[in-house]
Amino acid sequence: MKHLLAAARQCALRIPAEAAVCCAAAFLLTAVSTGGQYAPWALAAVAVAGVGWRGLAATACAGVGALAFLDFQPGLRHAAAAVLIFCANTAFCPSRLYRHPRFRPTAAVCAAALTQLPYLIARSGREWLLCGASLALLYGTVRLTLASHAGARLPETAGAGAAAPAAAFQAVYDSLAAEMPLLRPENPAVLFDRAAEQVCRDCPLRADCWQSHYSDTYNAFNDACPVLLQRGRALAEDFPLYFACRCIRFPRLLEALDSQLRDYLQRRLHHARLDAAYRLAREQYRQVAQALTPASKTAPPRRSAITCRTASALRPKDGEKLCGDQCDAFDVGDSVYMALSDGMGSGEAAHREAAMTVRLLRQFLQAGIRPEPALQTLNAAAMLRCQSGAGFTTIDLVRLEKGAATLTLYKYGAAPSYLKRRGTVVRCQGSSLPAGLESADGQPSPQTYPVAPGTWLVQVSDGVAGDDDQWLQDLLAGWDGTSPRALAQELLRQSWQRTGGADDCAVSVLAMDGREDARPV
Repeated sequence: MKHLLAAARQCALRIPAEAAVCCAAAFLLTAVSTGGQYAPWALAAVAVAGVGWRGLAATACAGVGALAFLDFQPGLRHAAAAVLIFCANTAFCPSRLYRHPRFRPTAAVCAAALTQLPYLIARSGREWLLCGASLALLYGTVRLTLASHAGARLPETAGAGAAAPAAAFQAVYDSLAAEMPLLRPENPAVLFDRAAEQVCRDCPLRADCWQSHYSDTYNAFNDACPVLLQRGRALAEDFPLYFACRCIRFPRLLEALDSQLRDYLQRRLHHARLDAAYRLAREQYRQVAQALTPASKTAPPRRSAITCRTASALRPKDGEKLCGDQCDAFDVGDSVYMALSDGMGSGEAAHREAAMTVRLLRQFLQAGIRPEPALQTLNAAAMLRCQSGAGFTTIDLVRLEKGAATLTLYKYGAAPSYLKRRGTVVRCQGSSLPAGLESADGQPSPQTYPVAPGTWLVQVSDGVAGDDDQWLQDLLAGWDGTSPRALAQELLRQSWQRTGGADDCAVSVLAMDGREDARPV
């Protein structure tokens, strides 16, 4: 044990900033899971971290991330894999094998496989495919990250902060883009070729159909193809009468076409899913690279005496105990954020999805990740949860930059927000789909507005306004109160009178006060 500890001390560079980057990567990347079961990028951070205190800290952060972002059993397996990876690195650190470029990727895959594969016995092929894809991503991430730094470890870039990990993930994204498999759609003509090969091979009329009357046979198949693909089954009326009467094996031909059609549709569905999974994984690399990229230095903000007050109110659907809409307000530096999420449906499942979305969004933003990559990461995670049966959620995010006196809105399928400035109410509406339904590379277009003391913003879920929101705009335009909480409660009260509690409701109010001072810092 003593020689292992000595070797670990020799292999590890104790740089606090780098250790912090490694810990943040191991923790945050656990949220970017595939299918809600595997987090290969977080395990890659543990493998690249190596040995010593840096590797131990990354292992601990991966375990904390498993508790925060994964269910119990997948999280337990994830934490066990992280411990095995760290143990393998520590055990082989004194040897020459440790410095081989393929050792750490292979050791990471073996450790993850030992913890995951026993749970796949008697599971479906899809589960095996998903596990295999995660192991491939784990190997590729570790190998490319180490290679991109010419043998340097992920956190061993003193003074670079998070720039080096961001560059590594960007390199992975670029390599996937260059080597992206081209999944061309299969020609439907293969249905008729294979069915004819089965039925017409020894038919007495083979020469007559495929030589003398080749054009008639070709046209009959070509005309029937769109109907077969749309219905998913071959019927006699799909073919012209002259063909059906001439073919002496017509019933057998229909059976062969049905069999080939089922196989064709299954292949097409598999290719579509494979293409979607590939694009989603590739997009997640780009999102991680964006999330880890340090924010560029900007000019000192203008001094502003703008202050703000926030308030929120929730009301569950009539007959439910838990509200399927959730909201939160928090500070990050000079910015104030308000987040509101509407889970699909109502009750406990919607409440759980909305609460998790708001909690993860807050964690990302407070960790220093910019809103755009944070939202795209959550959208990608929601897409994976939707594939496993979970529901989609809306995301409504507001950012008030007090120094710049600007208000920015980001909306994933969210209901309109209402901005009151100098007695005028502006209806702010987004165009993106809810998180989980929007494309992996899609992102909401931010809407930015200048603000001044006396400006009010109201966020609502779609259950508040009902079919017509004119009453809400009139109420806000005539509001002369000073309490955000009073306005939120009044909106819920009037909403109940109009909708009768037919849906979950959430209201967040932001009131800006103070006197703006344009002098520079």
